[in-house]
Formats: sequence, structure tokens, C-alpha cells
Amino acid sequence: MNNREADMILADQSKTIFGDIEWALGDGPWMRFRAEIVNDFGAPLQVAGTYNPQARKVSFSILHPEVGRLYGLDLGGAHAESGRIVIQGTHKNKWTEEASNHCYVPEDITATEYEPVRAWEQFCTEAKIDHQGRLHLPPIQESLT
Repeated sequence: MNNREADMILADQSKTIFGDIEWALGDGPWMRFRAEIVNDFGAPLQVAGTYNPQARKVSFSILHPEVGRLYGLDLGGAHAESGRIVIQGTHKNKWTEEASNHCYVPEDITATEYEPVRAWEQFCTEAKIDHQGRLHLPPIQESLT
């Protein structure tokens, strides 16, 4: 994959997820989900989400088997490179040929790590993903409502 192909996939507005998404309990306090992203390019894309209410971290990623994390949003955590923290708090990650994990602070994400469903909605909007369904609240949040 090259930068042009990655940019074309990210700019593609045909990216669609069909159906509701449920969080599954993972290791310890982590909850996770994965879903297929259908697209006109036929690119083998998936979206993955992780949520840890104890660590107050939420992540959403567009995954491609050739490069791994093509694009992502992290809330509530720090981004570290070579063992040092580069960005503290909400940040986005974008794969490039030059840096497999280019990181920057977004201006278009207003949700916090305490709002995983709202963060998901904002992620889908800015990543040009049409989710024809809904992301359910994590199990821990369902018990609080």
C-alpha cells in the first residue's frame, strides 16, 4: 500500500457497516468489537473498537490486513513513540509510508472517553463511514442507565 491508496480508501464515502454492534468482554476490564466495512474499492477493511472504563480509554480503528491500523482515534490515553509520550489525551493515528503511525490532535472530536457511543458517532462521521445500525452501550454503562 502507498499513501495515495491509503488516502483514496480514507476519502471513499462508500464505506458502510451493516447492523448493530455489541461490545464483547475481553481481557480484564477491556471490551472489544470488530465489524466488516463494505466499500466500493473491495478493500478488505474492518473496524475495531476497544474500551476500558477503569483506564478511561476508548479506541476505534480502521484496519487493513496489509498495514494493520490504517486510521484510528484514541481517547483518554497517551501516544508514545520510542518509549516517550508524544501526545497526551485525545489523538488520531494515520498510517503513512513514512511513519506507520502518524499521530496528531484532532479538532473535530468533542466526545470524551466517558462517551464511547458519542465518540463512535463522531469517528464514523469524520472517517466517512456510514453505520447502518447502532453501537450499543458497553455493558458497564448499560447498568448505569
